[in-house]
Amino acid sequence: MQACIYDGRTWKPCTVDAAAAANQDSKLSWIDIRLDSVDDTSGSSILQALGVDPTKVQASLQTGLGTDFTLTPTEITGAAWLAGDDEGAPEHARFASDSRRLVTVRVGGDAAFAQVQSALESRASLAVDQPSRLLGFVLQAMQATLQQSLTDISIKVSVLDMEIITTADPSAPQSQKLVGFRQSFQPFATRFPAYVINVNSALLDPDTITGIDQAGVTELQSFATVSASTEGMIDSLVEAIKGAVQDLQGQIANWQGQRINQLTVVTIVFLPITFLTGYFGMNFQWLDNLLVGEAAYLILGVGLPISLLAFSIFWLVKRGYQVSFRPQKSPSVTPTPPP
Repeated sequence: MQACIYDGRTWKPCTVDAAAAANQDSKLSWIDIRLDSVDDTSGSSILQALGVDPTKVQASLQTGLGTDFTLTPTEITGAAWLAGDDEGAPEHARFASDSRRLVTVRVGGDAAFAQVQSALESRASLAVDQPSRLLGFVLQAMQATLQQSLTDISIKVSVLDMEIITTADPSAPQSQKLVGFRQSFQPFATRFPAYVINVNSALLDPDTITGIDQAGVTELQSFATVSASTEGMIDSLVEAIKGAVQDLQGQIANWQGQRINQLTVVTIVFLPITFLTGYFGMNFQWLDNLLVGEAAYLILGVGLPISLLAFSIFWLVKRGYQVSFRPQKSPSVTPTPPP
């Protein structure tokens, strides 16, 4: 577990005593607690010193299903989302904010959190002068990392879709990548619309919160707008994944159709020879007595099958069939990612 505190100028390690002091101080403070896992309870004492119920925080992080965003006369609590680590699913975090301090609790998202810290540096003076703006700005910065992650994933899905379209034969790695995208983002995509609804509902009357002035309300309303745009990006990503799945299914159907066509061509070519084999294989006495000698063998046993084979191939070619007994390779195309 790592806990840090921000006073508007620098980040420092946060102890239980520092957390208790920040909870009583009217100056700006942001305490971030980074747990080692969802079962890590080492941050409970710091949360208690900050007046945050560690049991509720732990339960929400363990389920990963938090979509709440609640305003009370004394504080704002709820879920927050930021980009996950290693291109994984978005990271679920918890926050609690009042007029004295902001508390965030997360398990991962270190790279995204570093981006939030960097973004805050450019607005540190505003946050110190107007502490009520800190929560809205931090939530917006977290959403920005999430939107960047969604954009990166959308580009990768588009590139993968182009690879699927330009590949004739089904590829297991392509299918595995697509399944990975769906498994990573489908649970999050399902829950996020409910989160946006909760944010908009909570911000219908934000003036009732103690310690939040008009500047803070404006930042929170901007966060609601950003969340709505994030929802639109999620919908676009889901549609892109669905489109790639359809193209993958089409690729498999085309591949199966090619195999059936090849089997049909082989059947048409060799069907006359199969008929000859069955006909001359019948043990009729008149047939056995007439067809004797080397000449009959060369004409009927060798020449006639070869002639029928050549005629069948010629007939197929004349009608536009591409007679080939080897799999056709698609042209090599290098997919270009969208701008």
